[in-house]
Amino acid sequence: MASETEQSIDEILLGVQALLQEARASLEQKEAFREPTFGPSLSTTSASEEVPTLLMMAVLESIRGHPAAPSARRWIIHQLEGRALSLGDIGGDRYADVRVSPRIFGPIQTIVAEGAVLEECDARLLHWRWPNVDREALHRVFGRLSPAVCLDQDSDGLRFHVPMLPERLALRFIGDGQSESSAGTLHKNAFALVDLDNSLSKPSTIFWLNDGGFVPDHLCGIAHHAGRWWPVLRGVTN
Repeated sequence: MASETEQSIDEILLGVQALLQEARASLEQKEAFREPTFGPSLSTTSASEEVPTLLMMAVLESIRGHPAAPSARRWIIHQLEGRALSLGDIGGDRYADVRVSPRIFGPIQTIVAEGAVLEECDARLLHWRWPNVDREALHRVFGRLSPAVCLDQDSDGLRFHVPMLPERLALRFIGDGQSESSAGTLHKNAFALVDLDNSLSKPSTIFWLNDGGFVPDHLCGIAHHAGRWWPVLRGVTN
């Protein structure tokens, strides 16, 4: 299993590296670096144009002390918020205008169709009650997004909350953060876990993997931190 995971991570990072090289080539064509502007959202531009730039900004944001890091963070948040979708009928009269990431919108539609009820929203979380189901139902619906789902109660059904923007969450980094990985390799013992209990920690940008394919289910995404890419894994308690 370890070798399978390492091979999957290497393949993912090679693809990321190719996209980063594409973004760098595009930036080098400009005369000088400029602060990122709030251009069209991801929903109105092609993935081939926006994904490399989003990767570049995630790297830039994670460089501690870099003068452009705050601008990169604002650009990322603007892009993510710009492509968010309104809950509409799912939110009822009270929460119809609440906007969530397209990444989480599909699973939300599924749980509502299966009886889940939206009880409350705050600034960044949706709080749900789902009667007569167990944790396996959550894992089935949310798949690789399961680490972003926080269980509040586990009796006679479930109460849980999910983030409106799962692409921006606090992470706990475990392992050797000094290993070089920006060239496309990772230390096998270094990884990141979603830290749902640490709401005060600075969020990282997470690139979630789609469900299916040949990637192991416990490998959920990647994030950049301390000069390297980290695999985001499903926690043992999720």
